Order: sequence, then C-alpha cells, then structure tokens
Amino acid sequence: MGPSWRLLALAVVVLGACGGGVENGDDSDRQEQITWSDEATADVVAVDSGGGLPPPERVPERFAAVPDFVLYGDGTAYWQAEDGFRTARIDQEGVGAVLDWAADAGLLDPDGVDTGEPEIFDVGSVWYDLSANGVTHHTGVYAPGFENEGVGLSGDEIEARNRIDAFRERLFALSAALPEERFLSREGPLQGQAWEVLTRPSTAYGDLSGDEPAWQLDDPSVVGRCRVVTGPDARRVAEDVGSTGEAQIWAVDRDPWVVVARPLLPGAAPPCPGGGG
Repeated sequence: MGPSWRLLALAVVVLGACGGGVENGDDSDRQEQITWSDEATADVVAVDSGGGLPPPERVPERFAAVPDFVLYGDGTAYWQAEDGFRTARIDQEGVGAVLDWAADAGLLDPDGVDTGEPEIFDVGSVWYDLSANGVTHHTGVYAPGFENEGVGLSGDEIEARNRIDAFRERLFALSAALPEERFLSREGPLQGQAWEVLTRPSTAYGDLSGDEPAWQLDDPSVVGRCRVVTGPDARRVAEDVGSTGEAQIWAVDRDPWVVVARPLLPGAAPPCPGGGG
C-alpha cells in the first residue's frame, strides 16, 4: 500500500486559535488546502545549510546530507542545536500549522520565491525543501544575514528573505511556536539513536597544532574505518563529535586524523556503503 496523505483545510481563524495561522489580518477569509504524506520516513520539511569555500578535507556526501532541521510526516522532528540534536513529535494539526507558516513565507508558491543573489563571494547558503501537494518545493537563500549590507538585493528580495528567516526561527523554537496541545512528545535531547562514524588519516591537514582532541572512543583503524555505534558509544559521539557535515581533525597517536559522524535518522542514506568511507 502506498503512502497515505493528509488533507488539511487551513481555515485561518481555526489555526489562529491553535497558534499556527496566517498573521495578516486582511487574509482572514483565505482558505488553503495543503496535503502531505504522513509516513514516518517522508520528510515534509527539511532545512540544511552549507557551501562557501571548499574544506581542505573531503568527506562522503552522506555525512553532509544530515539536515539542520527535518520534520517527518508522522510529526517527528529533529534539529541541531548548540548542545546537540533535539527531537519532538507533534500531531497532524501541528504539521499543518508548520506548513501554513511555510506558505506565509512563500515557500509553497508554485512559481517559487525570489531571494536574490547578493554580490558576496565564498559564503554559504541555506536550503529549504517542502514536500506538499504532491511536489517538493526547493528554495535556496545564498549569503543569509547580509540583507542590510547594500549588496544588490531589491526591497522585495529582502522582504522575502526576512519572511523565510522568520519561518526558520519558528522551526528552531518549535516548543515556543506551537501550543502545548500540539505535542505528542515534548522537546528533548536525541537519545537511543545509532550513529555512523568515519575515521581516516588526514591527507591535507599537515602537522598537529597540539590543540586537537585525542581520539579515545575506540580503535580508529577498524576495518573500513567506518562503523555504526550504539548505546554509550553513540552518546559519546553525539556529545564529542556531533554532526557538522565537515571533517574534524583529531589526534591519533600524534598524527592528524579526519573524524566525521552523523545520526542515522529515518530515511537517511545507509551507513558505510561499499564497506567503508
């Protein structure tokens, strides 16, 4: 049986009562229909960032593919915070409210949203993927945070960026942005998650500075140098390495080694394809 779909008639007055409606009062009579897959592996909202100057050490793309924020169709959300991954689960009305915020930001517009191209070089981007109404809407924002630097953006482009940034802020403050009754599981740290870890000697870093952390979790030269860890080891990886998508340098027997890790979230690429990294 294929994935099931939820249909939401987003009456603004109803969503306003639960904290997720359109903020503009002159749109109070607007009706929108948004559908989404309610499958636990269907990413309805995904936000990721990266780009800029290429790093000296390349790592497999699957490590960089871990999103900054992801909301699945069953309402489970994961996002990266300063102290590691956070998770929560919201009900289907909550998922609909989040998609309503996305619609307010223009991220569901059939023709896309114009965020401009700032005249700045070698900086990163933020990407937004919204899977709704049977299609995936992809929006990129290059050089976020430079909207007031006089870098060639129009007033409309700056306004679009500000709306998208407000949407992003809501996602990363989900517990404050949605009412308590929308939560099936309250926000908390990600626990019990398996992590994939890749370690290998560095080819571009040079000599150690002496400030690098020393790898003590396990033998980094295990077969394939790529492995999946669970339990206490996974917690240590989450706390000590985390998921940045970029190579980190650790000291292994006084030599520089690349270390990169990622949690195995639903629908993620399988670990260690081909027997290693």
